[in-house]
Amino acid sequence: MSGETELDDFHFKKYDRLNYNCSHFVRDLWMFLEGQDICDMVSAWNSNSLSDAMSSRKGLWKLDNPLDPCIALFARKGDPPHVGVFMQGMIFHMTETGPELQNLSYVLSTFESVKYYLCNTKYNSQ
Repeated sequence: MSGETELDDFHFKKYDRLNYNCSHFVRDLWMFLEGQDICDMVSAWNSNSLSDAMSSRKGLWKLDNPLDPCIALFARKGDPPHVGVFMQGMIFHMTETGPELQNLSYVLSTFESVKYYLCNTKYNSQ
């Protein structure tokens, strides 16, 4: 990470359902944290369909447990898929009220499914 000052800027991002939602937030945050543009991977996350979101995992490795940082894909029956970033033991994600940094145990209690992923390019560049 470059520094806390720049990371703090993410707390001031504004939600917009079409132009800046959870997937846009994750793309920007991942670019900041890892220097990787994951635009192709997150485009399907804007879908209201969990199956569309799950089919977009082509560039991702599924993890059994979260690593710092990694992408977290959430599911709850009747809701569109949601995505955030696991970092420093917390989940940083965009909600309709704005960015939230939440304890993992809280997120696990509010979603039926949370799955963790790394971008394949994270290790291909080493």
